[in-house]
Amino acid sequence: MIWIWLMAGLFLLLLMFPILLAVYWYYHGKDSILPVRQDRRRDPRYFGKSFESLFRKAWASRKDGVLALSRAEKYLLADDLQAADYPDPCELLVVGERGELKPPPVQFEREIYAFQNARFAAGTSLRAVRTPGSLLFGKDVHIYRWADADGTVAVYDNCDLGISVTSGQAICVGKNCTFRRMYAPVIHLGSYPHLPQKPGGERKQVSCRLHDAEIKQISGRHVSRSDADENGVIQTSLVCSGDLVIDESIVVQGDVRSQGGVHLAENAVICGNLFAEGDLYLSRNSAVLGSVFTQADIHCEAGVVIGQENRVSSMIAHGHITTEEDCFVYGYISNERGGVVCPVHQFDGAEETREEQYLPEPRRETELTFATCQEFDAVDDQGFRHQTFLRRAAIPEGVKAIPDSMFFGCRSLETVVLPASLERIGEYAFADCVSLQRLDLSGLTNLRRIERSAFDGCSGLREILLPDGLEVLGTTAFANCVSLQNVRMARGGLPETIRDHCFLNCPLESAQAGTEARAEETTQKGDAFAGV
Repeated sequence: MIWIWLMAGLFLLLLMFPILLAVYWYYHGKDSILPVRQDRRRDPRYFGKSFESLFRKAWASRKDGVLALSRAEKYLLADDLQAADYPDPCELLVVGERGELKPPPVQFEREIYAFQNARFAAGTSLRAVRTPGSLLFGKDVHIYRWADADGTVAVYDNCDLGISVTSGQAICVGKNCTFRRMYAPVIHLGSYPHLPQKPGGERKQVSCRLHDAEIKQISGRHVSRSDADENGVIQTSLVCSGDLVIDESIVVQGDVRSQGGVHLAENAVICGNLFAEGDLYLSRNSAVLGSVFTQADIHCEAGVVIGQENRVSSMIAHGHITTEEDCFVYGYISNERGGVVCPVHQFDGAEETREEQYLPEPRRETELTFATCQEFDAVDDQGFRHQTFLRRAAIPEGVKAIPDSMFFGCRSLETVVLPASLERIGEYAFADCVSLQRLDLSGLTNLRRIERSAFDGCSGLREILLPDGLEVLGTTAFANCVSLQNVRMARGGLPETIRDHCFLNCPLESAQAGTEARAEETTQKGDAFAGV
């Protein structure tokens, strides 16, 4: 009988052990914040970047014509080779170290790395290619796996683009080309490098904040001018249980969601995202300023635009994607069953021969300005995050809040001009802006709140000047500012409320509250200086 009681006691002990352990750590455990890696995100250029990382290490230690990659591999240095010197098929990794790489049209069965630009002649077949420069693929080029360039990618007619083609600048794709996935800040479909690389035609320049758009359930299957205001604008998001048709020149300021298909008529605009279960048909010169997703197929007529310049959007289909000429996608395009640009029934292949040339690099604005505060307030929820070329931003007078994540990850941002009217800096508003070195907020007498992680990860930030009226410094507001030395406030002291871990991992030499007073401040205001 005793052993039964012993077994029951042991069972209860095992049952209660996790609870007792949790209670112990609740009262005696050291308070800490869970670290978040802000640089972890899905990278559509993963193939090229990971290969380059391996290649560069191996190239620095190459010996006797062998590279130590995942295994020892011989390579072919192409700099001084003539066309006749290339084997066909070529079973060696090919490297172009000096000048433009211009191999003959043979079959390359291993990867290619070009230190500068690379041009592939008509009829070439290749496994994969990576370059910090630009790429050009002539007619009838076949890519088995992937291609990636920091510069531009120009693709001419009848090419098979394999699994993935990505670029850090822009991609221009000719006619009758097949693809699976593409990514670039701008992708021009059904065009050529010598033609204008921006959308044409007139389009209403409207935008809105998606969380301000009320959701409206559509009982019918047709959205016409009678459903819009006098300007042809529907100021809500639309939800439909079946197929949906949106008439010509209608502007929907929110999202559109449908359990069936959606037909977007000519010149119609959706300012938010478009989600559907059925087929999507986007008519001539229509636009979706957000992302597009469907479980079925997508067909884009000529002049369709997905996304906005200086934003990253997506067009994703579980079925096929077909586009006609002069379409634009700003960001990512993907389909599971194969996509085609200007398929053969729309393109007879009899057009004139064109001189093949690299795609010019798009002009990037490094300074961001706004004419009015209304123009700033009209920016969509994605804001300007991850715009690595942006160096200076000036926010107009009258703006009261910097929205959450507005400039998240703008790693080249060096200067921010903020208005005296500003009252709040939102969560993650300037997080990971590593080029900011000095933050002078002392003149912002209306600023009351700096929210959670607003400047988290600004590793170049050395000094912060805070305004007198500041009331709240949010949790981890300046965490991981690993160069931060000084925090000063004109009146002395620090704000009344400092949330936990505000200065986590900051090597502060002085805060105006006084280093001797930190223990008292920590007790009153939470563990603000944890990790200092």
